[in-house]
Amino acid sequence: MIDRYAAVLIIGFKQQLAYKKDYFISLGFRIFASFIMIAVWTAVYLNSSVSSIGGLTLPQMYIYFFLINAIAIASWNETVAENIQDDIQNGTITTALVKPVAYTAQVFFSSLGNNSFAGLAVTVPFLILISFIGHLVLTLQSVAFFLMEIVLSFIVSTFIFFLIGTLAIYLTNIWGIIAVTESLYMLLGGGVVPLNLLPPWAGGIFAALPMQLSLYTPAATLLGIVSTGEIVQSLLVGVAWAVPLFILSVLVWSRVRGKITSVGG
Repeated sequence: MIDRYAAVLIIGFKQQLAYKKDYFISLGFRIFASFIMIAVWTAVYLNSSVSSIGGLTLPQMYIYFFLINAIAIASWNETVAENIQDDIQNGTITTALVKPVAYTAQVFFSSLGNNSFAGLAVTVPFLILISFIGHLVLTLQSVAFFLMEIVLSFIVSTFIFFLIGTLAIYLTNIWGIIAVTESLYMLLGGGVVPLNLLPPWAGGIFAALPMQLSLYTPAATLLGIVSTGEIVQSLLVGVAWAVPLFILSVLVWSRVRGKITSVGG
């Protein structure tokens, strides 16, 4: 059984090898997006005549926005929703359901293969480059916390986008929902404004959402601007979201699978 799942993961990884150019284009766009945010925040610092905002100096703010754009490509799993929609629209889900590997495992391990390639091809080189240029002082503890945050964020986002993917059985197209969710991840996760700059009441709300675990917390962990207690709290928030989302995903899939079967799946 484990060999079957490993095979699906490897297939997902190899599929991305066939579209290597997509990731280089994606890397280019993320670098461009980083420079846009850097230009905005440079203007903010220069016009405010301060050396730091929220404990972040301007050079640290540069590193922060490069970090989040490197992290996002590996910590989100929107591929799950995209794959489910493609399978439903193309009708391939009917054959996928009778394969010896559960369909839910197929989409999970396939997307895991996709993200593994993205991490190796884009995120890791990006982070290494940032570490040298930004002179980041990385410790074993910060790297360990960082990896836990990325893995937990990937798991939580998998459940969220899986639930969105199941909507494809009822809706003609869910690309708009996927795009909106990605935008919310960027906004609520600290992709526009670092969460430590928000007012306490807003920061408390954002800290209770799983999105912060996908961008702000990993970047802040590597920058060393969050305490160990805050990191642990963020991880606990992620677990608190992962458990009910997993249960909800199981319940929703059992209902959706019955609907697919009833129409000939």
